Amino acid sequence: VDQEQEICRQAVVNVQRDPRYRTVPMPVESFVSPSAEKGIEFSFLPQYLLMIVEELIKNSACASVMRTERDSRTSRPKGSPGSGEYPPVRVFVGADDTQVMIEVSDKGGGITSKNFDSIW
Repeated sequence: VDQEQEICRQAVVNVQRDPRYRTVPMPVESFVSPSAEKGIEFSFLPQYLLMIVEELIKNSACASVMRTERDSRTSRPKGSPGSGEYPPVRVFVGADDTQVMIEVSDKGGGITSKNFDSIW
C-alpha cells in the first residue's frame, strides 16, 4: 500500500495549499496485515484515486472548519477571538490479504437526517 499511502499524502498536501484548510491537522496513517505483505494487488488509476481522496479530504476539512467556527460563535462571547485550532481530519490506509481500504474521518458532525434524501 505504499503507492496508495503516497497518493493520500499528496492529496493532503494539495488540500492544505488552500488557506482555509492550512491549519487543519491531516495525519496519514497506515497498517498492513502481515498476511498482506506478500503483495496484495489493488488496481487503480493514480490520477483518479488522487482526485477522489483529495475531494473527500477537502469535504472533511471544510466540515471541521465550519463546525469549529460555528461552535466557537455559540460558546464564546461575541467578538472574542477563536483558538484557531481545528480537530484533525484523519486519513487511514489499510490492507489485509483480501482488501485495501482508504478511510477519511473527521469531527465535522456529519449529515443531518433531514438532508439524507437529498444526498443520493
